[in-house]
Amino acid sequence: LKDGTTLSGSDSTGNNNGTISGNTTAATGKIDGSSSHDGTGDEVNVGNGSTLSVTTLTVSAWFKVNDVTKSRNWVFGHRNDQNGANGRFDLAVVNDTKLYGQIYDSAYRSVGTTSTLSNNTWYYGAFTNNGSTLTLYLNGVPDGTPLAVGGTFAGAANTTLIGGQSTDLPVNGMGGYIDEVHLSNTARSSGWILTEYNNQYSPSTFYSLGNPESTTPPSPSLILFRPGAIFRTGIIFR
Repeated sequence: LKDGTTLSGSDSTGNNNGTISGNTTAATGKIDGSSSHDGTGDEVNVGNGSTLSVTTLTVSAWFKVNDVTKSRNWVFGHRNDQNGANGRFDLAVVNDTKLYGQIYDSAYRSVGTTSTLSNNTWYYGAFTNNGSTLTLYLNGVPDGTPLAVGGTFAGAANTTLIGGQSTDLPVNGMGGYIDEVHLSNTARSSGWILTEYNNQYSPSTFYSLGNPESTTPPSPSLILFRPGAIFRTGIIFR
């Protein structure tokens, strides 16, 4: 989402570039730039390309909500309408001040955080579906009870929105800021998600470099070979 001055919906992979709608504007983000949303119809519409129709998945993003008691603050939505269908998946902050990850296979499957969220605070949220379990993460660690998913989760060509639920229900959009949105067709491990969080949360302390080793090479020795001499190695120089 660019540099905080110029807003761009370009996908870093080049596969699913987004279209900016409503009053979505550029703002300072957690990583660099972010998108700013007023909560009604402000979205980045990423379309419904085939690479978005995933079955196993990881969705992750940084977000900062103005009012966590608002009915819905949608971070990410993959559905064609507010009722959804098989293959939909969403990430949103709900008015109980918790983050929820949700899919629909043969039924709605939703898992929420145990932790409550605060206004105007950056959080890293992620959820995964590995085909059998839906797991939610907050700030790099699992939060909430993982949920078994019982139906067949089929990829669907749904419209994908950053900052929105569905194009027919703009009122449930994000009121706040979104940065560094990732969608993968792999259910990432807990270690992978924690590493991504730590790397993005504080890049300067994510790793450290020790002092380079300093050694003095030995001085070369002058070796004289006398013709016909036999050394202990068994080599004869003629």
